[in-house]
Amino acid sequence: MAESFEEDRKAALVARLERSRREISRNVDGVRHDLDVRTQLRSSVVRQKGFWLSGAAVAGWLLAGWPRRRKALPAPSRKKEVSARRGGGFLLALFGLIGSIIKPAVTSFLTRKLRELASGEDSRAHRY
Repeated sequence: MAESFEEDRKAALVARLERSRREISRNVDGVRHDLDVRTQLRSSVVRQKGFWLSGAAVAGWLLAGWPRRRKALPAPSRKKEVSARRGGGFLLALFGLIGSIIKPAVTSFLTRKLRELASGEDSRAHRY
């Protein structure tokens, strides 16, 4: 009788151990499923495609408008500017002045000539 009691106890313990193993296996499978972010993300994108596309569009719009970092440029030095002018000489300064005076006249002349060429007019016909 004592032997059958021990065998029954042993069989109950083995059954309990087997139940615990199945429960642990089921829990491990559940944790694996919960931690499989890649599969969950794919299924979420398939199920809610509109939300994902609109979210991506908003994120792209925000990133495109995000202020960019600009490199700080050093302030120009007046000493370098003055020394550059001195090194150029008188003729260079004179050519710069003449160029700034003549530039509007040359621009006007070229604009008029290009306009005449585009319209097909002959500039000599209007002078006489």
